[in-house]
Amino acid sequence: MARSRDKPVPASGTGGRAFAYAVAIHVVVVALLVVSVKFSDSKPPLPAPQSSVMQAVAVDQRAVDAQIERLREDELSRKKALSEQQQRQRREQQAAEARVKELKAEQVALEKKAKAEADKQAKVRAKRKADEEKQAAAERKLAQAQAEALAKEKAQAKAKADAEKKRAEQAAKKKAAQEAERKAKAAKAKAEAEVEAAQREADLAAALAAEEAELANRQQDQGIIQQYIGQITEEIKNVFIYPDLASNLSCVILVRMIPGGEGAEARVIRSSGNASFDRQAVIAVQKAAPLPVPSDPRLFQRMREVEIVFDP
Repeated sequence: MARSRDKPVPASGTGGRAFAYAVAIHVVVVALLVVSVKFSDSKPPLPAPQSSVMQAVAVDQRAVDAQIERLREDELSRKKALSEQQQRQRREQQAAEARVKELKAEQVALEKKAKAEADKQAKVRAKRKADEEKQAAAERKLAQAQAEALAKEKAQAKAKADAEKKRAEQAAKKKAAQEAERKAKAAKAKAEAEVEAAQREADLAAALAAEEAELANRQQDQGIIQQYIGQITEEIKNVFIYPDLASNLSCVILVRMIPGGEGAEARVIRSSGNASFDRQAVIAVQKAAPLPVPSDPRLFQRMREVEIVFDP
């Protein structure tokens, strides 16, 4: 019996091919069952005993032998036919079983292939899902990074603006402080200048007043000193001795005194032209000691050293 070829499985997928193989396997199994039933029912019935054998008549031995030979040959033919039929049925059954096994193997292979394809598709879907999740995570991460970068830029811009504002405020404060300091310095300088000018005026007025007072005191003191100088000159004249007094002789004597008029030191600073006259004048100063001097230390300090025009 030739192997039957199954109709090609539609290319709709491995699931359709597996179903077709399953149907073919069931068909072959049913066919095997039918063949087995026919084989069991196909045994020929034993031949009925010949009525001629049962008859108690004399039979020709050759006819009996021929009949027996024919029966034997018929039995052999029947057995041979039965054996051939059984062998054919066995071959057909083996072929069917091999086909069933082959179909089962193909089914298993298809199921494995279908499972592998399903696993592959599942892996593909899982990979696609993982890739999509990874891409989504990357996009979320990128969006988060962009948002953080934008927030950072905004924060930096705000910090920069705040710093610039603070610097501007500090510059304005510094400028205002400098302006206030300048104005304060100007006001202080002006006040100091005014005070200084007033002080200068006051000092000038005081100096003028002091000079005027000093001048008045000097004039007063000078008057008193002139009186003492006159007295000293008279004292010197009283002790001056020069018998050959020539007319119109005079000299200027520098007289240095100590308190009380003692220890007078005299020297001629402008000669009369007559050495003897000049020498006698100096001797007269020394003889006249103690010279009259004021008791007021201030006045004496002013006349400790005086110039006397000696003109006897």
